Amino acid sequence: MVDTVTLDRTTALAVSSESNPGGAIQKPRTIDSEDPPTNIALPHEGLTYRFPFDTQKKTYPVFDPIAQKAFDANYSGEDDVNGLTTYKFNQNVGYDSDGKLVEPVKYSSLYDDDADGQATAPAGMWGVEADDPEEPITMTRYYAAQRTFWVDPVSGTIVKQTDRAHHYYAREALEPEVTFVDYSVTTNAESVESQVAAAQDERDTLALWSRILPITFTALGLIAMVGGALLGSFTLRAESMLIDPGLDDAGLRFFGGRGDEGEPVPGAEAKTEKLPAARPSDLKPDEPS
Repeated sequence: MVDTVTLDRTTALAVSSESNPGGAIQKPRTIDSEDPPTNIALPHEGLTYRFPFDTQKKTYPVFDPIAQKAFDANYSGEDDVNGLTTYKFNQNVGYDSDGKLVEPVKYSSLYDDDADGQATAPAGMWGVEADDPEEPITMTRYYAAQRTFWVDPVSGTIVKQTDRAHHYYAREALEPEVTFVDYSVTTNAESVESQVAAAQDERDTLALWSRILPITFTALGLIAMVGGALLGSFTLRAESMLIDPGLDDAGLRFFGGRGDEGEPVPGAEAKTEKLPAARPSDLKPDEPS
């Protein structure tokens, strides 16, 4: 099955619109078909392939592409997966919480003629008891499943998953007669390790954008505001000194105070020495000897 879906990056919910059906299933082809693959529009509902950022301890609808509708995934506790604390969710499709078949889903065939959703064959081929082995018997295919998701609550990444699915044919929904497939699978260790690493990387990215960068930008903004205010004050005082030095605050000159205007400088206070000058009457012409 090739399943395509469009998700909201924040809520992880499927998104649909008139131009975008929000999902599609690739129409099955025969082994020898040379036709290009085509999609069957299948609007998805609920979550698909991941949970939202900041996953909560509550019930979420998770889409099942085989049943072609969403079923509740219920929170069931916390669990450690490779050192990562995860939230555990259980989903039942056609089963109750005890694993008892209660409401299986009629298989939704992807073929136009419902070829794999209902079949008619002789009783002998079905392997059921009948008075006439050649008696034609029509059976319907049903589907039921149980899933467990281990989710990183910060990033919403599904780091581990188990699936148990049962496909069977029956004349009555709650009375399986012919098993088509019954399997249980679990994410292998290598994939779990990879998903845990991916979840941790997403945690780092979310921390960067949600905490570290906002705090950094806020601090830089405050520094810029203070710097701008100081620069503005410096510029205004410089302009006032250039226009008219007297506009500066009294006693606080731009380049430092000069003291009171009436106060003499130290050089003006120094005492000067007076030298005696000769009087004109003391000067006599030279006398002959």
